[in-house]
Amino acid sequence: MFVDPNNKSIAVIDLGTNTFHLVLFRRTGKIVSEQYRKRHHVFLSQKGIKTIAESSIERAKDAILDFGKTLSTYHPDNTLIIGTEALRVASNGPDLATFIEETLNAKVEVISGKREAELIAKGVQWESKAPIDNALIMDIGGGSVEFIHIKNQEIKWLDSFPVGVGVLHNKFKHEEPIEDEEVENLEDYLKNNCKSLVDYLASQEINYLIGASGSFELISAIKQGKYPPELTGNEVDIADFWNIHNLILHSSLADRLDMKGLPSQRAKLIVVAFILMGWIIRTMPATKLTISKYAVKEGLVAEELLDF
Repeated sequence: MFVDPNNKSIAVIDLGTNTFHLVLFRRTGKIVSEQYRKRHHVFLSQKGIKTIAESSIERAKDAILDFGKTLSTYHPDNTLIIGTEALRVASNGPDLATFIEETLNAKVEVISGKREAELIAKGVQWESKAPIDNALIMDIGGGSVEFIHIKNQEIKWLDSFPVGVGVLHNKFKHEEPIEDEEVENLEDYLKNNCKSLVDYLASQEINYLIGASGSFELISAIKQGKYPPELTGNEVDIADFWNIHNLILHSSLADRLDMKGLPSQRAKLIVVAFILMGWIIRTMPATKLTISKYAVKEGLVAEELLDF
């Protein structure tokens, strides 16, 4: 069936380690507009990423069944499904992918970490109101974290590291509130397991960090006391970041469950997320931080509808 590329709708499903996302966009002429967006917290790494626990599989299946109802309502011209770190490494990832393909009648493409980073860069560049010059993009996932250096609108370096919040939370059990020694141990692990990133940053002068969606949105959400937050302007004052960082690291789980702007599903893993953010801000060091609403799934939309 012929589909007019200038009048086309697309659905993208991002099978993340912690969260499954569905977005639908339509192109009409030169205008690309969002039609629908939904997420389900599935926590595939809740009991370890090497094998996805049965309880996580059930949450994932429920999410896919719900997405199937949406697709049958909107009838997109094309449905693209991508799997990331959990589906890259879990022994039962292929079985879950088979269920998804049979349920949604669409192929699941399990992408590499570097391909994921490329799509994140395209999503952030699409959302950016101005050309990106000499910035480091960071996307914190449940299974992996991607970094992309963009200079003069070109990707100069990128990589993906298996240090997502779900992985680190399982590896580094911590007290509530987390203790200083536990933070130091986690940061030492990051330094040793992201050595190519540390070495690269030491050879560059980059002080501008772009946080891609996800955990970074929680900075504004906590500051505003509501979720989802308003990201108008998208810039976060570094001092505000450190204030919220310290608030999170000195909080107990009970404190975080009662914190305005912080979804309860994020309360356990957010401590690790803020350690990751703080570590990279110091390592760069960053003097400017902005948040992009777009990441990997929007990057795929940009490729399909805008020829990025």
